[in-house]
Amino acid sequence: MSKTRIRIGLIGLCLLGIYAMYAAPTKNIATLVNAPQKYAGQSVEIYIETKIDAIDDTGFWIRQGRNRLRVLGPSTGIKANDFVSISGIMDSSAVMHLKSVRPAKGRRLKMAISLLGLGLIFLLIITAVEWKDGTLRINENA
Repeated sequence: MSKTRIRIGLIGLCLLGIYAMYAAPTKNIATLVNAPQKYAGQSVEIYIETKIDAIDDTGFWIRQGRNRLRVLGPSTGIKANDFVSISGIMDSSAVMHLKSVRPAKGRRLKMAISLLGLGLIFLLIITAVEWKDGTLRINENA
């Protein structure tokens, strides 16, 4: 493996990480609850680690970490503790009016598979570089 290909691969991974961090169209629940006037009337999507917390007659509560958000709308096809992707219209009292909700089936399995892929990339990197004479160098035999 040439040094140029390794460098291009590492730069590509870094750029992909930066893109994923800043390009997502989603908001988190803490942002929506702390500034409800800013998002009133806007359509928002929430899908990062979003779980159904509780279900009642008029809607349900969703949770991200310690933050909760009230969602008004039908709760068909979902149950408590499901991971979901959700979109809706926010109002000024920090309540979402549901447009759509989609259960994230197999989310934990997909995360495990991604971690295996990440482990493989890490393994390839540590075999491609070596620590020699106090500096990190690209292994010529990789």
